[in-house]
Amino acid sequence: MMLGIDASRAVRTQRTGVEEYAYRLLEGMVATSPIEIRVRLYLNDELGIRNKESWLSDLPSNWEIRVLPWPKRVWTHTALAWELWKNPPDVFFQPSHVLPVWGIKNKESGIRKLVITVHDVGFARIPWAYPPFERWYQDIMTKFEIRNSKWGVRVIVPSEFTKKELIELYSVAPDRITVIPHASSVTGSRIQKIESRSGVDACGFPYILSIGRIEKKKNTLGMIQAFEGGKLEIGNKKLDIDACHYVLIGSDGYGADEVYAYLATRPELQSRVHLLGYVPEERKRRLLVGAQALVHLSHYEGFGLPIAEARAAGVPVIATREWADLETAERDWDAVARDTWKVLQNT
Repeated sequence: MMLGIDASRAVRTQRTGVEEYAYRLLEGMVATSPIEIRVRLYLNDELGIRNKESWLSDLPSNWEIRVLPWPKRVWTHTALAWELWKNPPDVFFQPSHVLPVWGIKNKESGIRKLVITVHDVGFARIPWAYPPFERWYQDIMTKFEIRNSKWGVRVIVPSEFTKKELIELYSVAPDRITVIPHASSVTGSRIQKIESRSGVDACGFPYILSIGRIEKKKNTLGMIQAFEGGKLEIGNKKLDIDACHYVLIGSDGYGADEVYAYLATRPELQSRVHLLGYVPEERKRRLLVGAQALVHLSHYEGFGLPIAEARAAGVPVIATREWADLETAERDWDAVARDTWKVLQNT
């Protein structure tokens, strides 16, 4: 069997949640790869190949890479689609983006089965938290992908919650959906956490932390206002806000301008609220294990990976009940990869 995988998001230098999922999953799939399955990775540039620390530099003999560098714009629906049309694999797996609108089937032969990971459908549930074009595009592509039963699309989701959302909002048959919870990339951190308590935390002062884009969906402004008003609690214990700073890591998203405008009118907050932007994964881990608590009051989540990472690191979590109750069992990415292989092989 030839398995094709879109790896373009996995090799980005600045990985957010979906890209981090793709990176860690493919790293685990390389480590657990069945020798009898040939795997073809599709990239839109050679950046990942040039990265000496990447698992791409030491692939098994049954794995290969195809770089499709042109055109850069709408790459999925142009370069990738054309390659899939010319040289279709038996199974195509899209872990982090959308399926091409054409090229899935050609006149004589084609891809036998399709597997796609749907991380969440927030664009359908809370459309006001997305730019108009993005919510239209995501909605129309989701309908295109998972309602076309003649292609036999199998859907992987990270939680029972996302499965229920797909069934309710897009009428997906339950037997076409497989729940495979994400893993945490924070491992062996409990001892580090204890050590950090006895000294100076990662920022040089006590702080609470949020991980995720600065955007409406993540409720960034609402979390800052809760911090400002001293309304954050860990269980039934009120957090000593006056002794803490608030550190937020993540790139700007839709609604970030409202956050900066709000802080501009609160000079007293500016010295205690720190928006660091994107930070590399290793620094993110250090910031997480040094935090007094993780604050995650998002308006919508499909899984809540920061919550899983905080729990793996022994960091208290302040979250809305819906996301605090999502499946965040401790597991590693090799386990996620093995479960994914089962879906791909049995598709």
